[in-house]
Amino acid sequence: MRNIHTIVLRKTRWLLLILLFITNFAYSQSDSLMYRLDYTGVISTGEHAPFWLQSNRFGKISPDPFSSNLGASVYKELNKNALFDYGFNADLLIRTGNLQKTEIYIQQLYLQAQWWIFDLTLGAKELNYGCHYSSISSGGYLFSGNARPMPRITAGIEDFIFVPFTKDLLEIKGALSHGWFTDEVFAPGIFLHHKYMYARVGGKFPVRLQVGLDHVAQWGGTIPGNGEQKFNYENYKSIFFGHSGGEGTNISEQINALGNHIISEHIKLEFRFKPLDINIYWQTVAEDGPVRLLPWTAMNRKDGLWGISLSSHKFPYISEFTYEFFNTLDQSGPWHDRDGIVYGGRDSYFTNSIYQNDWTHYGRTIGNPLILSPVFNKNGSYRIIYNDVQAHHFGAKGNIGGFDYRMLGTFSRYYYDNTNPAHPNTSWMLEISKKIKNMGNAEFSLSMGGDSGDIPGKTVGLMFSVRKNGILFQR
Repeated sequence: MRNIHTIVLRKTRWLLLILLFITNFAYSQSDSLMYRLDYTGVISTGEHAPFWLQSNRFGKISPDPFSSNLGASVYKELNKNALFDYGFNADLLIRTGNLQKTEIYIQQLYLQAQWWIFDLTLGAKELNYGCHYSSISSGGYLFSGNARPMPRITAGIEDFIFVPFTKDLLEIKGALSHGWFTDEVFAPGIFLHHKYMYARVGGKFPVRLQVGLDHVAQWGGTIPGNGEQKFNYENYKSIFFGHSGGEGTNISEQINALGNHIISEHIKLEFRFKPLDINIYWQTVAEDGPVRLLPWTAMNRKDGLWGISLSSHKFPYISEFTYEFFNTLDQSGPWHDRDGIVYGGRDSYFTNSIYQNDWTHYGRTIGNPLILSPVFNKNGSYRIIYNDVQAHHFGAKGNIGGFDYRMLGTFSRYYYDNTNPAHPNTSWMLEISKKIKNMGNAEFSLSMGGDSGDIPGKTVGLMFSVRKNGILFQR
């Protein structure tokens, strides 16, 4: 297999040249160039680092029980209030696992431009989609910030904008994206197709309703036993509309849809009452047709992510609190087919028989991390195994005595193939951080976390980190 770091560097070297050019341009135009330096160290018992010390961190933290990270980035922030502006980030990471194996790679490398209401992003950027609320969530169902970012070309409207002639009651956003899976754990050259559309109704009223739809597909690449699926107009059209493949594609994809498709629907109610904001949300996924526009009519309507979040600026000791219920046990029923009848059940979320890298990137689930990432597999498999789970998740954050804190607690029950006895587990984390003004606002944090069950495994550990950012150049 080709060296993946060489591939990534080759695919992005043109972007590095662009970044060097715009860095010089930004300096000459009196923009502020920013820098960020950070170090993170983890020490723990067990076979891996505690679940919440390594999950939802864009794949930065090694799964090993002993690890350290050193990161450095140069970036320019995008001014959202300008008619035209641009931003970029070049983020290098040096990661050591078990104090012996060292990786050096580019975590983020992107250029973003904004004109009026439109956005264009080129490169690998840490992104999060969905209507889950904050950093104390377990993560979105389809996208969670759990996996390393992949190179993309994304064009559209990134932030909500008001629709004309609706008296500022209707807002929309949406984008179209084409990306590349660069880990190549199963097959080289696999593409990502992603498009989304969200709408929000309510404007400045204290109650607003948000609905959204994400469509993703894995396609292309050279699949073992199936040959190469070419990037061409006909294949892209089939992927865009979820149609079956034509001649030259796999027989299964000629019968079914071309590629591995996942649809995610989002519904969110926002209540903004001083001094308390309340957000209630629901996310679900569908991997088989027909896709229902109303998710509660779907075959797998019992599955999903339900959440409620409370936030207040008047009570700093607990400024945010979140509860989420996550369930994937229904999966459209217990049988895919039986006695010659196709029921369409056993969806086995985030897995696919053709694209066997599944819905992962560099060993981590792209969606909610409670569908366990392959890095936790004891048998060394790169596939998602534990996707039958039911969990209750709690999160809180606030400030006590000048120290910020974040607490996470998750009580889950895992099943293997929905047939074995449940494997209960408790994952927890307490993070305390503080910025030191006389040290240039350097931020120090100490986190403690652990797991109690055999899945993902018993462990307890500590994580220490320090971060410093500031102005690199300013004229």
